[in-house]
Amino acid sequence: MKNAFSVFGLALLLLAPRAQAHYHCNIGALQEVPGTPLYFANGDFYVADSGYTTNSDSQNNFVLTMDWDIYPAASSSPLVNASQTYTNYYVTTDENGITFTALDSNPGVSTDPICPGVQVCLRFVSATGPPEGSFGVWDVADYFVVLPNINYFDYNGDGNDSDGLTFSLPVGTTNGTNFIQISENDGAAGDDAFGHIHGRQFSATRPGLYCVTVQAFDNANNGPNGGPTQTPSELLPIYFQAGNQISALTMGTNQVVISFPAQLGTDYYLQSTTNLMSTNSWQTISGPISGNDSFRLIFDKNWNAAQNFYRLYLTLTP
Repeated sequence: MKNAFSVFGLALLLLAPRAQAHYHCNIGALQEVPGTPLYFANGDFYVADSGYTTNSDSQNNFVLTMDWDIYPAASSSPLVNASQTYTNYYVTTDENGITFTALDSNPGVSTDPICPGVQVCLRFVSATGPPEGSFGVWDVADYFVVLPNINYFDYNGDGNDSDGLTFSLPVGTTNGTNFIQISENDGAAGDDAFGHIHGRQFSATRPGLYCVTVQAFDNANNGPNGGPTQTPSELLPIYFQAGNQISALTMGTNQVVISFPAQLGTDYYLQSTTNLMSTNSWQTISGPISGNDSFRLIFDKNWNAAQNFYRLYLTLTP
């Protein structure tokens, strides 16, 4: 009987600074009418799903990756001195993370306008992932900041990074109530629901794949009978990957298929050995596969040993 095993530790070779991507998940409204729901305007791009595409080396699942205690001065604002570190956490950064935004309520600007007087917030409902793991949310330090040499208050949309863990969802949470504010308003009647606040980070305590479910809702009371103006969105599950790991290994006839979350700016190679005790026996058998912040597939199409061990070797691309 032939056996195949994955080795979860990855060899890492630093070649050049990693290319970065910054993602936005947009929240709009199905109609600018009280009583209609909010929705994730581009949620189809982020939704955690399963299955393969027709592309031979990819799956149709977006995934946000989190690195172990790596946090380059993440703030893009020259007005902010970002020196936050996240010891003992896997964490996103401003460059490769995600910002949840509320679309402008002006129908001339947005195709999915939100009613005035709505304060869009994002609830973190549930989390699955590795046993004893925990998914963390690091909110911005203050909603309002005073900009130097400017005599007014503004939201810290330029990225005043969080200085502490705000709340966490232990793996297994199913009915979380913690939330962050998305709209840059005080919830007053007539306020624009727009919001685009940088500086929030997301973390994990153990390596592995997390599925975190979120929901947008109106936290103001400017609607009928003193309630919210717009009803909550549907649930949106999103994948987060802490660390670099093989997520699945499938054996077929003379073929092994490796699935893994592939970070943008990284090339991946599949290596194999029949003897873990021989440290010099690893051979590169496939690759490179370029990361694009989704799950990628890599193959051993000539599997014929009694047993094989696999690992991923990665290099950072310019």
